[in-house]
Amino acid sequence: SLTYDHRAIDGGPATLFLREIKEQIEQFNY
Repeated sequence: SLTYDHRAIDGGPATLFLREIKEQIEQFNY
């Protein structure tokens, strides 16, 4: 699984990007 220090980048572009990736991956699990 993808892990990262969300405390360091919370609210930043990386957070939004990783959130989108996470949602896409979860959709493929079905």
